[in-house]
Amino acid sequence: MVYGCCCGHTVKNNAVFLIPVGNKNDDPQKKVVLTEDAQRFANQMGIQLFETSAKDNINVEEMFMAITNLVLRSKKEQKERQVLNSDTVNIRKHTTKPGGKKKCC
Repeated sequence: MVYGCCCGHTVKNNAVFLIPVGNKNDDPQKKVVLTEDAQRFANQMGIQLFETSAKDNINVEEMFMAITNLVLRSKKEQKERQVLNSDTVNIRKHTTKPGGKKKCC
C-alpha cells in the first residue's frame, strides 16, 4: 500500500493491493520466517509471494512489475465500470419555461 503523507484523500480513494514481500532473502542463516509459512499465508489470501534481495538483485524487478500490473489492471477495470455506469439514459418530463411556454427538446 502506498499513500501520500500530505494527502489524506489518497488513502480513502485508492484500492489497496497486498503483496507479501520477504526482503533480505540473501542470508539463509539469518532467516526466521520460513518460505513455506509465508507461501501458505499468501495462498490463503489469494495473493502472490515474493522473497527478494536488493543486495543480490533477486526478484526485485519481478515484484515491482507485479505491483504495476495489479495497479494497471485495477485502473482498467475501474474505467470499464465507469463506462458501463455511464451508459444510462435519463428520461425527464417536459418542463415549462418561465412565462408559461413549453420547453422543446
